[in-house]
Amino acid sequence: MSKTLAVLAIIGAVVLAQIEVEEFAEEDAADNGSPRQIQYKPGGGRHHGHGPSYLRNVTREARMEYYSILRNSALTIAQQKMEIVAWAERHGVEGQLAEFNVNQTLIKEETRQNITLLLSVLPYAVQRMHEIIDNEDQTFAQQHQALRNLTMENPTLFHAARFINDLFSRRCCGGRGGPGPRGGPRGPGREMDSSFAVSEADMEEE
Repeated sequence: MSKTLAVLAIIGAVVLAQIEVEEFAEEDAADNGSPRQIQYKPGGGRHHGHGPSYLRNVTREARMEYYSILRNSALTIAQQKMEIVAWAERHGVEGQLAEFNVNQTLIKEETRQNITLLLSVLPYAVQRMHEIIDNEDQTFAQQHQALRNLTMENPTLFHAARFINDLFSRRCCGGRGGPGPRGGPRGPGREMDSSFAVSEADMEEE
């Protein structure tokens, strides 16, 4: 039980970190001396942007001043926020900055609520996945399709369930190594897990 709770905590931290990394993307861009940033889309992956929307309404000099604040590694997060508020007041975009911050706060709160909900139903998802994997009255092709159909019901939920399955499968079955008659180096212990991995590839194509 304690191991399961630990894994759920890790899942929550990983998902939250992946989403919240967008907040630090503009700082990374600033460290590279460029106003161009990388933003992470909610569904995964990333796209390139040009910083927060309020930067569109200031001069180039003001934008460079803004990024110089982000590059100042001596500032704490709170100090950096205060510097940015002062910068916005100097350049007449304090209202746009406030609106942007409110929207970001709402997005963060919604994200954390969604993660809490996902974690509450994750044990059920893992159980359903294992029921399919443990069913030997089916071919591997049928198992593959059943897992794919299960993932289609709620991709985010069952991708998280697959992450847990893969995490422990690599530990208990010797990782990707080990001899075996089926599947080459994966060995027989990996056969059922591999069908779920194929399902992941199919989902990415969708």
